[in-house]
Order: sequence, then C-alpha cells, then structure tokens
Amino acid sequence: RSIVFIRLDEVIRFDIPAVFNYILKKTQKKDLYFLGHSLGCVMFWGATNFYPELNDKVGNLRISYDQIL
Repeated sequence: RSIVFIRLDEVIRFDIPAVFNYILKKTQKKDLYFLGHSLGCVMFWGATNFYPELNDKVGNLRISYDQIL
C-alpha cells in the first residue's frame, strides 16, 4: 500500500483557484456559490489570502465552523 500525503498549502495555493476557474469556465457564470465547513473554511480563507481576486469570483458565501444541521 502506498500513502499519499496531501499538503494543505498546495491545495490552498493550486487546487482551490483551479477548481474555482474550472467551475466558472464550465458553467459560464461570473461568480459561484461557496459552502465551506471546517477544513473547507480553512482552504477558502487561505486561498483568498494568497489570491485576493478569488473574492470577486464568489457571489454567495456560506461558512460554518460548527455542525451543519
């Protein structure tokens, strides 16, 4: 068995911006709806810290640090 180590800083710096751009290109929308919970929040805040222009690509933002009911 092999173990894959995923570094959070790489997800933040590369994957999140790539996912945002892919979704917007495929849907032909100008912004997207982001729902983040726990680690999703961390990745979102980290990515927008590295790339402030990502904030313009999010039209609706929902963040949850606690349980989603």
